[in-house]
Amino acid sequence: DLGDGIVERVLHTPAGPLTSLTRTDWRGGGTLRRWITKPEDVDRLLSIPYVPIRPDLSQVLATRARLQGLAVAQVTLNDPICIAGLVDEMTMAVWTIERRDLIWRMLEVAFARLLEALRYCLDSGLGPLFYFNGPEYALPPLMSPRDFEDFVVRFDAELVRLIHQYPGTYAIVHSHGRVGRFLERFAAIGIDGLNVLEPPPLGDTLLPDAKAR
Repeated sequence: DLGDGIVERVLHTPAGPLTSLTRTDWRGGGTLRRWITKPEDVDRLLSIPYVPIRPDLSQVLATRARLQGLAVAQVTLNDPICIAGLVDEMTMAVWTIERRDLIWRMLEVAFARLLEALRYCLDSGLGPLFYFNGPEYALPPLMSPRDFEDFVVRFDAELVRLIHQYPGTYAIVHSHGRVGRFLERFAAIGIDGLNVLEPPPLGDTLLPDAKAR
């Protein structure tokens, strides 16, 4: 605790420490400094030993069976671009131009691990809905249309293809922001649903237009 509601968190990795700063106040507070602010922080992040997630899913499957006809089971996952949530916003914006190699490194590791976790869920019989958060990180004004294609469509399309190899499964993507000009690119991923569709002034999408397109 650094005082004035500011808390520093330190994560000790094999390649050195990662730190973040948050502030708590009467409004709930927020992040002052994210974990990754410089290139060497990427090395530190990726040096953390990885243990594949293999939770016991028996209770989930039993609950789904008990609620059959009353509820639809959903698996919620973060897609690879959620690594942006670890990176300082200004740093991420600069790296999309100057250090795309660092973004690729993080995305490829995140994708490989997510693909493994997703396959475990599918092989275990979870679903039928698979719901992904994250593409809003790659929408303007945070990133460009090229970034959306490279950092979202490329990876998410592979995830959705895997999901659709299992009968009776569906993929839904959650994305705030101005998704209107990207509707066709979301469709190119192969998803079965997209939310939220926010109208002006916060968003740019009208439901009748979205349905027609």
